[in-house]
Parts: sequence; structure tokens; C-alpha cells
Amino acid sequence: MDAPILEHASNDKHVTTEPAKDYISRAFLSVPNANPGNGPKISVMTYNTLAQALVNRKRYPTSGTALRWANRSKVIFEEITDYSPDILCLQEVDTSTWDREWAPKLKQLGYQATFHASRQKKHGIAIAYKFSKFTCSLHMLNTRTLFGVNLHFYTILAGDFNSQPFDAAYLSITEKPSKIKSHLFILCGYGLIHPENSGLDNKRNEPLFSNWTDTWKGLIDYICVVSDWDNTNNRKVDSLDDFTRASSMRLLRLLKMPSTADMGPEQFGLPQPGMYPSDHLCMMAELELL
Repeated sequence: MDAPILEHASNDKHVTTEPAKDYISRAFLSVPNANPGNGPKISVMTYNTLAQALVNRKRYPTSGTALRWANRSKVIFEEITDYSPDILCLQEVDTSTWDREWAPKLKQLGYQATFHASRQKKHGIAIAYKFSKFTCSLHMLNTRTLFGVNLHFYTILAGDFNSQPFDAAYLSITEKPSKIKSHLFILCGYGLIHPENSGLDNKRNEPLFSNWTDTWKGLIDYICVVSDWDNTNNRKVDSLDDFTRASSMRLLRLLKMPSTADMGPEQFGLPQPGMYPSDHLCMMAELELL
């Protein structure tokens, strides 16, 4: 059964819809009082694109023709083209389509990409970056020479963690020292730019969902900035100033995440024609390096 194309209507001022697009375009929300400077600015996207190897009608009963790769891939690449992230972290990329479709298309869009899949799986992960903005300076060396190196990198961890804001995996990343218990308090960036859609089912000011299916809905995708731990009790980020001092990065903008009301009157699971091409929503952040 093919599900009807959903008509999207929302009074949310952050939502923009353009008839020419095959998906619901989302606005970038600026962080209040971010005060951007002259440092290099980078944008990072994480996107679980739904491996075609995992698709079946029983799992996605209302998605209709939106499940077909020929239809979905067109919209996925349209999103990537329009949002144009500098760094792109992809999950659930089919091995069967990487060399034939993904790699050539990403190169056409100006990206250098690396793909990895374990031998047991039919899908893997990829990291792509704009070669006009970055140069890969680290390569696998075929040598037995010993190098002693001391480095201090900007580090970003992004992807589908299959972990909600109150789960152990999430808490072990967002607090130090790790003390696993449920529903601890923390301030996150998304709550500052879209409070009406943050902290609704968690005390972390995180958005409500990034994965939306007929049988399950929730937040499991994240973009994290990794900073050094000074061995103090650090389970709460008090302000964006603290974040900036700890990470040497300034958070500037985040891609708006939809609310439940934005998902249409029927609340069909994704993917859906005219809405989103994966069961996950892409996430994106813009940062300034200090």
C-alpha cells in the first residue's frame, strides 16, 4: 500500500517549506548572543540514511514508494547539496551503492570521502569533508619507523548512538566522572535556540526525536564536541561560555529539529514522500574554531 503524500502545515516560524524541494526544508537557528568572531567556521552534519539492506514493508508499512532507493537517494543527495555541510558523518550506507553512487556523487559535490564496513554487514559508515576547505594530513604509513608525537586536536564525535539521553551510553559521554543513574541535569545547546521542542521527555534540553518510525520514536543521534577533562566533577555545562572555554569552539547555529506537530496529521513513520527520505533526520551544527 502506498501512503499518500502528506500535506505539511505548521505555524512554527522556524519551519520553511519550498514547493520546488522534495523534502521539508528546515531553517538554521542562531544561538542567542553567540557573537561570532573571525575564527574559521565549520559545519558538521550527521545522517543515518537508512540502509536499503534493512528495508522491508513490514518494518515500514506506511512508507509506500518512499522506500525505493531510486526515490530516496535523490532526496538524500538533495538535502546534502542544499545544507552543504563541511564535514559529513554518514551511517547505514549500503556497500552495494558506495562505489557506484555515493562516492561519485560526493566527489561531484566537492567532498573527499572514506567508507568502512565490517565484513559481516551489508552497510557501513562514511566520513566526507569538503576538499576545498580541508586537507587530509594523516595517512596510513607502511613503515616500521617509530614516531613520537604530541598533538592537541579539535575533536567532534557524531553519529547514531542508539542511545537516548537517559541511557548509560549517552551519560558516559556527557558527564565526568561517569556515574550512571537516570535523568541527570545538564544544559545543552539545542534548548537555547528552540526551547519549545527541547527537554520534553528528558532533562538534558535535548530535542524530542531524531528517529521517527511507525513503531518507535525517539532521540538517538547526536553531535558531540570532545574536550579535555580536568578531573573535577563535571556533570553539568552551566553556559555556552563554559563550553567555549572547554572546547575552544563557539557554537553558532543548529539545524532546526521538527516537533511532533510538524510530522503531519497522520503521524506516519518515516520515510515519507515529500517529507524526509530516511527514518532518521539529519542533524547539523555550525561552529567557530578559536
